Amino acid sequence: MTSDGLRILTVGDRYRADAATDVGARLWPALVAALRGRGDTVSILTTDDSGPELDGVDRSLHWFRAADGSWRRPARLEASRISRRALLRLGEIEQSFRPQAVVWVALGGLPLTLAGATGLPELACVLDDWPVYGPQVDLRARQEGWDPAAVTAWTCGDVTLRDAALTALGDRVDPAAVHVDPPGDAAGWAAAVTARLDLAVAARPAPG
Repeated sequence: MTSDGLRILTVGDRYRADAATDVGARLWPALVAALRGRGDTVSILTTDDSGPELDGVDRSLHWFRAADGSWRRPARLEASRISRRALLRLGEIEQSFRPQAVVWVALGGLPLTLAGATGLPELACVLDDWPVYGPQVDLRARQEGWDPAAVTAWTCGDVTLRDAALTALGDRVDPAAVHVDPPGDAAGWAAAVTARLDLAVAARPAPG
């Protein structure tokens, strides 16, 4: 990290600034606070355009949840459209914000093709079984594939999630790049993930 801090893009589903029962929603604000507290500039790209308006939060990300909370299982054309729109928005945010690193905080429901798409140091937080059941929903990823090896490092909520992720991702990822950071204490988890992010940045510096 430079003395001026890093520019970090955090991405996931349903960001909320207040405490919530959903694990990702509870942990994400803690991570943002930890990063900003040490001098990083943090931007938030998320889903749920009906959510509250918050400074620095962009809610334009497309995903595979319907308005009623059920999973959408679109045909290939619609799945490709969702992925394409999400990738386009990610690219627009990259151009405007110019991040030096990306943290995928809550992967559930996001197009799998987003992960690894930036070419930047990326840390993916696995807080549910999305790497396992995601391809059942994301038809484009299932048929055309996606590259989890492009993600610099992974952190899972527990050993069971890590084992499931490694089984689903197979030999496309190095097991040494897949870690466990229990999310029981939000502040402790945020500190651990911040340290993982620093290691990811050191391992794969941003281009330029």
